[in-house]
Amino acid sequence: MVDLYVGAMREVVAKMKLPFRDAHAVWKKWEREINFLLANGINHPGEKGNQLIADLLFAKLVEASKL
Repeated sequence: MVDLYVGAMREVVAKMKLPFRDAHAVWKKWEREINFLLANGINHPGEKGNQLIADLLFAKLVEASKL
């Protein structure tokens, strides 16, 4: 279900030409490689998973500020 939601979100931001940091794509890659990012082993990020998301968002803000 989350994949469908994120897919729709990607379409909307592309149509509206909005900045978008695809944390979900990175998350899916990391989920396959390093399951310890999940607090419950299923779908809730733990401390390191939340840090990953925060780092991605911060990088996007820095990138956008340089435009």
